Amino acid sequence: MKAIVIGRSTIGSGVAAKLTELGHEAVSVDPTVEVSIRTGEGLGRLLSGVDVVVDVSESPTFGDAGVMEFLSTTTGNLLRAEKEATVGHHVVLSVSGVERMRRSSYFRAKRAQEALVKASGVPYSIVQFFVPTKGNVVTENCEAVHLSNIEIQPVYANHVASAVAHTADGGAVNGIVDVASQQRFQLDS
Repeated sequence: MKAIVIGRSTIGSGVAAKLTELGHEAVSVDPTVEVSIRTGEGLGRLLSGVDVVVDVSESPTFGDAGVMEFLSTTTGNLLRAEKEATVGHHVVLSVSGVERMRRSSYFRAKRAQEALVKASGVPYSIVQFFVPTKGNVVTENCEAVHLSNIEIQPVYANHVASAVAHTADGGAVNGIVDVASQQRFQLDS
């Protein structure tokens, strides 16, 4: 299998390494240097002969308009290029609970990204990893941090990368794969 991992973060590099370990040809690309996922430039050439695209790219901004524009544009460009190149599997990293986190511009943008992936016609898997979902950290005048009394299951970046790689290796589920730690603890403990 030939895989392209969009994003050279800790997770992106980990996904490429794990896919290589599983016996696949995997290349991690910097979406701002080697190709432009923002304009679509170079995507056709990059995706020629590719079986799976793993999108772990991250928005350079988290403001309302910026993050929505980035994720909508880049996801749309990737999916169009994948259809033209007949890529058989699109894997995108998201966050558990995006449908419940209505006030966060980042999570609204992730919901929109997931909707684009689901409607694209490209076989897909959405890997959601756990992030606490109830206003877990609030700062007041940068002097105090208040933690909600909620149970969390955080997961290490290398475990997320491994789960994303195994999802890419396993074929499209046309649905969501949840990733969370087995260990649970109270955030305010």
